[in-house]
Amino acid sequence: MNKGPAETAALISHVVGEHGQVTSVEVDAVVAEHAAGNLREAGCRPRLLVGDGAEGCPDFAPFDRVHVTCGIRRVPYPWVEQVRPGGERDHQVYQLGDRSLWDELVDAYFRWVSWGEPGHERFGWTVSQDGGHSIWLDSPERVLTP
Repeated sequence: MNKGPAETAALISHVVGEHGQVTSVEVDAVVAEHAAGNLREAGCRPRLLVGDGAEGCPDFAPFDRVHVTCGIRRVPYPWVEQVRPGGERDHQVYQLGDRSLWDELVDAYFRWVSWGEPGHERFGWTVSQDGGHSIWLDSPERVLTP
């Protein structure tokens, strides 16, 4: 099976089992058709759609989790709207511009230590409808500043 939408859909289908439903969106119809063939051969039956993944899948929402296999610069708001309350989103956001990432990492580490080394479950990320992002500790009212 090729890497890409078929492999990810197959792996997630295996994880959720026969009682779960996986929906996969592919922007390229040819890639989606190839993925569908590979998935049939593997015995997997996720729902495959061709479209703009940034739009999500409103017809099948809400979702327990949105797992994104491409890099993004901003989180599309439909992904926020289409995840059930308490659901999760997994994605990578690209960094842009001239930044001193090592200095930022060191600064972030020392801030984390100064907060008492809180576990990852205490952090949250809010994406607003206007495209703004904020990271917070313990509650959305406690926004962390860069």
